[in-house]
Amino acid sequence: MNGVPKIDIKEPIRVFQRTPEDPWDWRPSPECLSIRDVVNIFRSGLTETYLYHLSKCEADRDWIYNYAQMAAIPTPAAQLKIWESIKNWLGVSSAETLTKTPLYVMDKNVQVGKVEEPVSIEIALVGGLPLGNAYAGPKDVDLQSLKLEGALCAQGAVAVEKRQIEPNVYCLVVRFDNALLAGDSRRGITQHASVLDSVKLRGRLAAGEKTSFLGQADVRIVRAAHS
Repeated sequence: MNGVPKIDIKEPIRVFQRTPEDPWDWRPSPECLSIRDVVNIFRSGLTETYLYHLSKCEADRDWIYNYAQMAAIPTPAAQLKIWESIKNWLGVSSAETLTKTPLYVMDKNVQVGKVEEPVSIEIALVGGLPLGNAYAGPKDVDLQSLKLEGALCAQGAVAVEKRQIEPNVYCLVVRFDNALLAGDSRRGITQHASVLDSVKLRGRLAAGEKTSFLGQADVRIVRAAHS
């Protein structure tokens, strides 16, 4: 991802208008992800199936990389209602300046021992973080600003590195070593072998016009066998 890929937003809008019965099924080609798929990725994170698909489909990689920036694109009045529906479904406020990025939890399951003990977790920012005409690298991220919320909570990451997690899919991978169970997951894991919950990752860049970013993903918490 050397440069920020660009897609023509006008054409999808025209397609929306031609297919009002279900605009959420629009996709760049029959084999590509639909808008519904992309929205679910931003809401719940990427699965291994989605990640494999992105490694094979350049059109969808560009689709994902650009989707987070859609909220800032000027929209003609005639298209406003459709555009607001997309932003509302994604959860983007018109006044919001956050860069939204889809997440991928690197470990299929996050194992915990005692509920009060910290755990390690690695999360990939699959959408990339635009910085000027390129994408932010590890040194552009403010480590201390990184914050994990939801099923696991942590303040400040120990590392951010650029990594190829699938062929053609390069991401910034954030590592926390001090994440603590919280909320329903903390209570649930004492009664069940595993709990499905979600996490949010917030942070900011050291420079750039859109400095803050946010992503969320589902995560499975698994109780270690010895606990």
